[in-house]
Amino acid sequence: DWSSDVCSSDLSGAFLLGSLVVVLGWGAAGGWIASRLPPRLSEGPDPAAAVVQLLLGLALVSLALRILTLRQADRSLETVAAARLERNAPPWGDPPRRSPLAGAALLGPMLQGLALMAVNLSSLLLFLSAAQDVGRSAVAPGVKLLAWLVLDGFTLLPVWLPPALLLLSGPRGRDRLDRLRGWVAGHRQAIEASVTAAFGAFLIWRGLGDL
Repeated sequence: DWSSDVCSSDLSGAFLLGSLVVVLGWGAAGGWIASRLPPRLSEGPDPAAAVVQLLLGLALVSLALRILTLRQADRSLETVAAARLERNAPPWGDPPRRSPLAGAALLGPMLQGLALMAVNLSSLLLFLSAAQDVGRSAVAPGVKLLAWLVLDGFTLLPVWLPPALLLLSGPRGRDRLDRLRGWVAGHRQAIEASVTAAFGAFLIWRGLGDL
């Protein structure tokens, strides 16, 4: 198994790289869409923003209802791929063992990160909502670039935060993170539906305020 030749930090990095490729693609698409919209007004109603916020908000609420209607026995593609990645990852802290083919073991996690982020509709809808705000804002190019970087980092938070916490907590913190991961896995459907519905309601509220 080529995956035994790399440590878990390498696998996490490859997974993050695949997810980053998708988010950068979203950024390019979001910037292009924002450039086609009228400039954002500093004061008063903003019909363009209102339409975008309302459409994305309604889409998120619909997605939350869809999540709630899914049977608990149905395992999503993300759950299956994450379990496969965990089986292939050696314990944290094990010394990495390299081989001439070790680089090939990183291709699988990278493709998994790319595929899972590409089908993450809730993250895509939230990203596009924020992208139109960033793309249409009348700020200096440097400030706008910083805003794009913050948006990318926030979108990738579920990908980079767990390995970062594991790195900071060390082997002793692995048990706590494993218990937290078990709790999240047991309540995954409710968490996803609640978070998606909350963001959807927030976007609808913002859209109504921009009318």
